[in-house]
Amino acid sequence: VGRRAIASLKSAIEEAGAAGLADGELRDAEAVLQEEEEKAAALELRRAAARLELEHAAMVRDVAAMEAAIKEGSDAGLKAKELTACKKALNEEWQKRAARALVEKALQSRTPADLNSALERGKAAGLEPHELARVQSLLDTA
Repeated sequence: VGRRAIASLKSAIEEAGAAGLADGELRDAEAVLQEEEEKAAALELRRAAARLELEHAAMVRDVAAMEAAIKEGSDAGLKAKELTACKKALNEEWQKRAARALVEKALQSRTPADLNSALERGKAAGLEPHELARVQSLLDTA
């Protein structure tokens, strides 16, 4: 039940009370209202926690944490735009992983074509200079 439904239920209970319905007749509706308000509050707490988890995971750039945070955010009903920053960070980390794998392959093959490709991909993915130093060194001596 959404906020509008809760507001409608509150309004209906108020109207019923104003119309003279006995308190006993309103008790079930009030119990449902309280239950729905508690559910809504719990969901909002879950969403707030998911937002914090997304922010933290994107900040520390941990792939598993980002994947879990995105899943929790989605499961909690966060809007797509609230997941965007973490999804972007996750994609960047996947690109870095792929670039690192290419660097390792190039370091094993030591062919200029592989080394150049790995160097370009590594730079494009945002690898740190120290991660590309061996590749650059091999190219410089080739």
